[in-house]
Amino acid sequence: MTWTIDELKKLSPSQRLLDVRTPQECAAGVIPGAMQLPVDQIHARAGEFSKEHEYLVYCRSGKRGELACAILKKSGIRCRNLSGGYLAYESHREG
Repeated sequence: MTWTIDELKKLSPSQRLLDVRTPQECAAGVIPGAMQLPVDQIHARAGEFSKEHEYLVYCRSGKRGELACAILKKSGIRCRNLSGGYLAYESHREG
C-alpha cells in the first residue's frame, strides 16, 4: 500500500512519518516531523516500532521504502510507502 503527499495535510495522531534514507540524504532535507532510521537498520530495530501506530514510510524514490514496509509488515507493524518518495515531496513543495 502507498500514501500520497496530500495525506500530509490530514495526518492522524496514530500516524508517524518514517524516513528510511541515509543520514547524508537526510542532511539535504526531510519532511518535517519525520523520524529517521536508515533502511538497513529497520530489521534489527523492528521491535522498537509500536503496533498502535501506522508508519508512513519514505525514501528518495520509493524502492527502499517498499523494502522497509515489507520488513515492518512481517513484524506486524502497519505501514505504507510514499508513492514517488522524497522526490515527490520536493516536487509537490516546489510546484
